[in-house]
Amino acid sequence: MRRYILPISLIFYIVCSHTAFSQIESFKKNMLIEGKVLYGSILPHYSFMNYLISEHQKGLEIQIRTHTNRKAYSSFAYRYPNYGIGFNHISLGNPEKLGNASALFGVLDIPLFHKRFFSLYYQFNLGGAYIHKPLETTIYNIAMSNYINFFIGVDLYAEYRIAKQHAIRAGIDLSHISNGKITTPNLGYNSMALSCSYIHHIHHTPGDVVQYNTKTIASPSTITFIVSGGVKSDEYLSPERFPTGSLNIEYHKIFTYKYGAVVGFDLFYDKSKANTESIWKNQINGGVHLGGEAFYFPFSFSVQTGWYLLNKPEKHTTYQRIALRYYGMQSYIIQFGLKTHGTTADFLELGVGYTIQNIRKHVSEIEQN
Repeated sequence: MRRYILPISLIFYIVCSHTAFSQIESFKKNMLIEGKVLYGSILPHYSFMNYLISEHQKGLEIQIRTHTNRKAYSSFAYRYPNYGIGFNHISLGNPEKLGNASALFGVLDIPLFHKRFFSLYYQFNLGGAYIHKPLETTIYNIAMSNYINFFIGVDLYAEYRIAKQHAIRAGIDLSHISNGKITTPNLGYNSMALSCSYIHHIHHTPGDVVQYNTKTIASPSTITFIVSGGVKSDEYLSPERFPTGSLNIEYHKIFTYKYGAVVGFDLFYDKSKANTESIWKNQINGGVHLGGEAFYFPFSFSVQTGWYLLNKPEKHTTYQRIALRYYGMQSYIIQFGLKTHGTTADFLELGVGYTIQNIRKHVSEIEQN
């Protein structure tokens, strides 16, 4: 059961860490370390989970970050954020029955506005989580069936700079842990916590900052083709894994290489429906989707909502997708996505694709000029 999730997690982590650690010297010159305490609650999204949550969530977290390339256009577009890695250890609301979770993740820390003493930040976290007491070891943990899972976090912070190398933060941390339905049950954990942290700048020697005139940057349109595959479990807690696949064709309209709008067509294949009477009607369906995409080259994050038009499932008329994409210099794309029905995961999508107009190449040309 773990053999599927761990390789995908490692591939994702290696790809995402490439940019973060490609410039070791720059990292050392601008390194900071943050220690954080968390206090909050698991948010039960199924009524029966209320009986399992017996106490507030508590946790500790540490992050090591550095500044982005101050001459890159994407850094300028997002007000020169910082990035790095983080690790936390949190309780799940019932230590005896649900245990704890430990997460290792990548961090992107983006300022909403930045002043000498006071700043506001929002932060994205993405990585893997280890559940210490899954259903494999305790019959009570009906929300999570296996040890290795995915971790997603979105946080908002207010920061006060005490001195040149010292700062404190307070904020709200939102997180989600699940395995993308590679195994079932997979209800997942949603949590919200208040946080307080101390930041120490070990080294702080910022480089030259480059400003770009966004009015002179063209906003291109492009067409993208992506083919994805994955595995999933059925709804009957079977140990068997079923192959899945998807084909999506998208039209992008990109605004100043930071945000874009997406419209596209999807075709899905799901072998877990093989026991139904009509293979064509139940294993293959399709639809159209609309969405948005935020670019931080060479990566982007896409959120989409779609409507089934071909062989609509009995219980669903719409579907959703969240996806992290890597744009290569030779027009290729690597996608790591999750197709869902609302808050319920359907299957993971690990895919490759091609874009007719290479967006990242244009951004590189802008930076060179």
